[in-house]
Amino acid sequence: MQGSAPATAGAEWRAHWRVAFSAMVGVSLSAAPAFGLAMFIQPLQDAFGWSRAGISLAMTITAGMGAAFAWAAGAVVDRVGARRVALVGVALFCAFYALLSQVTSDIRTWWLGWFMIGVAGLALQSTTWSKAVNSLFDKGRGVALALMASGTGVSTVILPSLCNYLIAAYGWRATFVIVGALYAAIILPMLWLWFFEAGDRDPAAADAQSRAERLRTLPGWTLHEGLRRRQTYQIAVAAMLAGAAVTGYAVHIVSMLTDKGIDRSAAAGMLSALGLLAVISRLVIGRIFDTVASPLVGIVSVSLPVIPGLIMLFLPPSPLTGLLAAASVGLAIGGEYDTVLYLSSRFFGQRSFGALFGTVASIMTVGFALGPLAAGLVHDLTGSYRLYFILTILVTLVAVLLIATLGPYPAHATARRED
Repeated sequence: MQGSAPATAGAEWRAHWRVAFSAMVGVSLSAAPAFGLAMFIQPLQDAFGWSRAGISLAMTITAGMGAAFAWAAGAVVDRVGARRVALVGVALFCAFYALLSQVTSDIRTWWLGWFMIGVAGLALQSTTWSKAVNSLFDKGRGVALALMASGTGVSTVILPSLCNYLIAAYGWRATFVIVGALYAAIILPMLWLWFFEAGDRDPAAADAQSRAERLRTLPGWTLHEGLRRRQTYQIAVAAMLAGAAVTGYAVHIVSMLTDKGIDRSAAAGMLSALGLLAVISRLVIGRIFDTVASPLVGIVSVSLPVIPGLIMLFLPPSPLTGLLAAASVGLAIGGEYDTVLYLSSRFFGQRSFGALFGTVASIMTVGFALGPLAAGLVHDLTGSYRLYFILTILVTLVAVLLIATLGPYPAHATARRED
């Protein structure tokens, strides 16, 4: 990319906006489990009498797969390319999501279905999408990654209300089939036409040997260098802690609001507002990262999960309180994810980004696994989410401390920006 790269952020966008946009659509699918699951908790309880913790274990299973194998998936992306991994992963994910319609009253069939989704979801880790975006964007990378990450917000805007309508009209079984088919019909053609890495359209770079040679010339830490750097683990643990907080809120926010007396349809609408704010916050934070060359920008965005906890703890139940809580969760989702992506891209560089960010993702998804489960367990054991709100505030403050002590970007990041 160096030497022939567009000279400005605007030129990068004119040349490669389709890649960022198709990556955003791909990310919207990887967000479907967390944000779609919120609308299925009550119907599954009504149908089978399952506990909220048992239903939420679905997210723990898929996130556990990521925690165990995201590093390996990242290495595969480095080796064979983001495009191939994304196409296969999307096809399998949509098929397995539709198969959730066949679960029985034995909750183990529910868990098995989510295990298969977790396997397919390894291909849809943010490593896959950001690998392509990072290869084509440098000066406009913050906004490009923010647009990509906004796919979770797109899912949050559309999916809760869509699932609520489909469940009411056709039942929860048909809803799994319809949603899986819709995602496949929209995403697969777009990825086929638009989703490429730098060099993918160069026939001379198509074979594995040429790809390996190209990787060795890219700026950034090698895998061994990155695994010896404290910043790798600080970013990962901060992402795990903040991710646990926001994922727990994302999966349980409808239940949290309805427990406070807010109508289910109104709560679903608030969840859609959450997604819109996640998109806005990501784009704003991405622009700030492009403007301010310091990792300290991440302190503010990582601290955002404190806000919904404070709102739910100290403000009296009302539709306005519910809207404020959902809005603050949306801001937190946008800020946390965008910060992890951007800081990883600058500290790691491109040479071994897939494997290094896969390592971060493995640790980060431990938080995704524990957050929804912890929220469900707290509710089942205490009858409310109050203890969960307190825990999210504490772990978020630890995440802020980890980001605050990262230090400056390495030389390869600043050289790339000034090239």
